[in-house]
Amino acid sequence: MDESGRVAVDDGVQIAYTLRGPQTSPALLFCPGLGATQLGYAADAAYFAGRERRTLTFDLRGSGRSSTPRQMAPASFTIARLADDVIQLLDARGMQTVDVVGHSLGGVVGLELVSRAPSRVRSLITYGTTYRINWHWISLMALTLFYRLAGTKLHAALIAKVSTYEHTRALIKTMLAEFPVSASNHIRRGIRSYDYLATAVSWPGPILLIRGSLDRAVNRSLGPTLAALERKPNFHLAELEGAGHYTNLDKPREARELMTQFLERSKR
Repeated sequence: MDESGRVAVDDGVQIAYTLRGPQTSPALLFCPGLGATQLGYAADAAYFAGRERRTLTFDLRGSGRSSTPRQMAPASFTIARLADDVIQLLDARGMQTVDVVGHSLGGVVGLELVSRAPSRVRSLITYGTTYRINWHWISLMALTLFYRLAGTKLHAALIAKVSTYEHTRALIKTMLAEFPVSASNHIRRGIRSYDYLATAVSWPGPILLIRGSLDRAVNRSLGPTLAALERKPNFHLAELEGAGHYTNLDKPREARELMTQFLERSKR
C-alpha cells in the first residue's frame, strides 16, 4: 500500500513524499530536477515497486506539495540544504541505505549525498547531470532577471520546450505550474559552481550515467565528467537514442530497462 505524507525538517519546511512497494525490500530513492515534482517519477516508482523494490519519491522544498522556507533566500536553497532535506527524510522514514536515481539537479543532490553520507548510498544513477560546472556570474544574473520578468507560467512553458515529445512537455508544464520563480533563481545561484568529480571517482559505489542523445546542452558539458569517470572501475555509461533532458519521460521503457540492468548488476 502506498504511503504519502510530509516530514518537517529542521528549518520548518515540510517535505512531501510517497512510499511504494514492500517495506522490507531494498530502497530506491528518486531525486527530482529543478522545479520537477513526484509526478515525474510516479510511473517509475510504481514500476519498480511492482518488482519488489521499496521506492521513495519526494518534492524538493518549494515545489509540488512541499512547503517553501520562511526565508526565501539563497541560503535556503543550496545544494547542501537540499541534501540535508533528503537525509532527514530518510531518517524519518527509517531508511539507512538507498540506491539513488537523480535527474539534472537531482543528480547533483545525489552526488552531495555521496559526498556527505557515502555509506548511505549503495549506487547512483544520474541523467541530465554534469558532475562539474562553473557558470559565469553574468550569465547567471541574465538568466535570473529573465525568469523573474517571465513569471511562473512562461517559465514553465519555456522549460517544457527542452523536450521534443508532447507528453513530456505537458507533464513538465504541470510540474512547474506553481513552482516559484524566486526558488528557481535561488537554486540556480546555488548550483552556479560545483565540482563532484573527485567525489565520484573516489567513492567505491557503482555509478550509471545515462546520456540522452537529444540532451545537447548537458552533453556539451559532459567531457570532463566522462574523462574523470573513465578511471572508475564500476562506472557505466549508457547511451539512449531519442531521449532528451527528461530522459525517463521521453523514453520510459528504455530508461527503466537500463536502470533495472544496472541495479541487478550492482547487487552481485
